[in-house]
Amino acid sequence: DAPVGLPLDASIVITFNTPMDEASVEENFLFRNSENNVAVPGAFTWSEDDYELTFTPSIQLERSTDYELVVRAAAQARGGTPLEERAWAFLRTYPYFYVAYTKPEDGALKEQYGSVEIALSAPVDEDDLEDYISISPQLPGFSVNGNDTSLSLYGYFDPGARYTVTVSA
Repeated sequence: DAPVGLPLDASIVITFNTPMDEASVEENFLFRNSENNVAVPGAFTWSEDDYELTFTPSIQLERSTDYELVVRAAAQARGGTPLEERAWAFLRTYPYFYVAYTKPEDGALKEQYGSVEIALSAPVDEDDLEDYISISPQLPGFSVNGNDTSLSLYGYFDPGARYTVTVSA
């Protein structure tokens, strides 16, 4: 299985150990959906020294899907030397977005000190997290810290109150 972690709007960056012939690499480059074998359209950009290629898909990738990246052995360095062998990788995009688990669990009691933890299936943009999380009843001092796929909710929880946390997309 391919490792999970390719964003749906990802650019693919390949760094070579020698300057490459741009046209040769682009002719021998393939990035495709492994499930239906359809090549992903996109644009190539190169670093000034031709060591680094960036491929930016012109479409959004599909969730929870394997993609194959190939640079065929016929790709050549700037001086005409071909690669020793093809380079390839399998990549999987993030799954559909869902709450993987919470601490405390649904219906359980929160410990007196500490935060409420929410684990998500895919990373979230850490800007404006409070816009996507709501707590009822309203929580004084409410704040959210995010780190990749986990959220920590802080505030002054009333030990006698029952709270509902809603995560919106």
